Amino acid sequence: MLVLVEPLNEQLSDRPDLGIAMLIASCRAKGIATSLVKGQTRILNDIFIHDSKELWHLICSLGIKDLKKLQIFDYKKLIYEKGLRQFCSELEREYNEIIINKSPRYYFNTPLLYRFRYLYFIFLKVYYYYLNTLRCDTLKIAERYVAEIKKNHPRYVGFSLNRFPNPFLLHIVKRIKKEMGIPIIAGGNFAHFISLKEKVNFFLENYFDYLIMGPAEYTLTWLIETLNDGKEPESIPNLCYKKNGKVKSNPLKTIGDLDTLPYPDFSEFDLDLYFAPKKILPLQTARGCFWGKCAFCDYYINYFGTYKTFSIGRVIECVKYLCNTYDCQHIMFHDEALSATRAVLISKALIENKMRHQFFYAYARFENKFVSSSTLSIMRKAGFVAIFWGLESGCQRVLDLMNKGIRISCVPKILRQASRHNIVNICMGFFGFPGESKEEAEKTVAFLRRNAKYIDIAELQVFILSSFSAIASNSHKWGLKVGSKGTYSVQSGMDFKEARSFLNILMAKVDVSTLELSSGELRLISDRRSGYCRYILSALSRRLGIMTHQKVRKLISENKTHRVYPLIPGTIGNQNRKIIFSPVRVNESIFINNRYPYKEMSLTAFERAIISFSDGTLSLEDIMSKVYERFGRGNKKFYIYKKCRKFFHEIFSKELGIAFRRPYQ
Repeated sequence: MLVLVEPLNEQLSDRPDLGIAMLIASCRAKGIATSLVKGQTRILNDIFIHDSKELWHLICSLGIKDLKKLQIFDYKKLIYEKGLRQFCSELEREYNEIIINKSPRYYFNTPLLYRFRYLYFIFLKVYYYYLNTLRCDTLKIAERYVAEIKKNHPRYVGFSLNRFPNPFLLHIVKRIKKEMGIPIIAGGNFAHFISLKEKVNFFLENYFDYLIMGPAEYTLTWLIETLNDGKEPESIPNLCYKKNGKVKSNPLKTIGDLDTLPYPDFSEFDLDLYFAPKKILPLQTARGCFWGKCAFCDYYINYFGTYKTFSIGRVIECVKYLCNTYDCQHIMFHDEALSATRAVLISKALIENKMRHQFFYAYARFENKFVSSSTLSIMRKAGFVAIFWGLESGCQRVLDLMNKGIRISCVPKILRQASRHNIVNICMGFFGFPGESKEEAEKTVAFLRRNAKYIDIAELQVFILSSFSAIASNSHKWGLKVGSKGTYSVQSGMDFKEARSFLNILMAKVDVSTLELSSGELRLISDRRSGYCRYILSALSRRLGIMTHQKVRKLISENKTHRVYPLIPGTIGNQNRKIIFSPVRVNESIFINNRYPYKEMSLTAFERAIISFSDGTLSLEDIMSKVYERFGRGNKKFYIYKKCRKFFHEIFSKELGIAFRRPYQ
């Protein structure tokens, strides 16, 4: 029996791990019994439900010195005052609303999403601190994880680790190695980003017996079969292991024909329990990057600098398989960048195969070929609803420094065409590339403002130096002096601290009123804290149709209440024995309206019921029926309905709500 452990990330993910799914499928295709120990979905459930009592005691037991190190001094005071019962109750409620119920109201609410992400992050920090610094080996969450691995009675355990292996999984590895004495296999993208010396001194001696580099589908199955036969893995490519006290690295080799790989196996994942409003599955149509020249990028290492594609036929077969097998409508293509040519071929094949009611998301470069309206038109017809564009900068000189290979003059044309075809534009960029001045960073901001009408989400970060990127390997070319642990200094332009300060100031002073609005449509502005899970909401909103407030009021007046599915984001609470509704302000929501709504309003019990039902899942007609069931008591139905419609008129006149043309599905 082989047990594979899903990666555990500090940042909440909205989909399962594709690499592990491919390994499960490959092993099972070879007859190797394989099971999965879940990562994020399991940990979330443990933290917010099963182990919340222990977590409260752990935080409250930390001293002032420890709390200051973790930067949660104020948080301890807050939860201590609330007490254990309220702490556990709040965590369970948030978990149920966001993860179990997938409440649209929560996913449209930036502060609530940020709070959930923030809690997950600081709780992991607390666990890491107990494991690493305080050397505590009795945490329930760790004990439960180890027990989950042991109950399968594995002969081998495989861990997939990201670039920076976290203390929790490393603790689990040490426990399994010590208590079970079985071979431990490691892989994942971290394997590419450690030196041979690190492999010798740290991983292979203290943690792992075998380390797989690169694509592992064939390497892992070959390794298991070889070990089962009692042989040495000398001829297995992409493998590091110890022999006679020394580390041996076998030659690297790519997979020749990607079509020979099986479909990814997601059967053991908790697909409905990720941090996303809808189930979404990842899929690759190619491995590597067809451009592969960006100076800041190091992803090419994962596939040894090669670029290989699955056949179009194989891609369509896999899409059909995933959608039918897992009842999934949302597919995220994990290609480093989907070329315009390949996007058209895939789109035509999807249309020919009558793949309807699916939503596709992809990463892409601003290639000239995307300027053509026909390219984006056929993509939208095929079901592509959102594209993550690698903008990086709005300044041509900086793009040339990066060797990005795009012309900034083409970008607005592409954004306009995509927006025209109702494709969500998500522009990713960063500040602080070596040599970029503050004035050039301002050009990026100016570019975003000029094109805000066509940009749905802008994800902005600060440049981080990777020691395996071209700029690090040839640092003198960019006037860069590389220090230890990713630090660097620059001869010209902004350094890391200046770039981070620039971004922080920008985000603090962003005023949604300065963004251009497109003819009454609701637009999106990114909050970089909230993560990518909201792009599904954005894409769904485009697909299903979000109505302007004027349109909603018109439909209500015409008694076409079956066509309005209202969503009123905000919180309801009691204040001085009054029911108070606090709406999400436009700069706290993912949607930008035309003006700020009122901060709060008093509600009657009748109005509270209306807002409670208005979560985007029921039509206005259904809401009125439910309200009548609760408050009818001899009143005539038309009176209750009239009262409901009047209240909705008031809500939408103040722009407190968002409405869909049909159910949020």
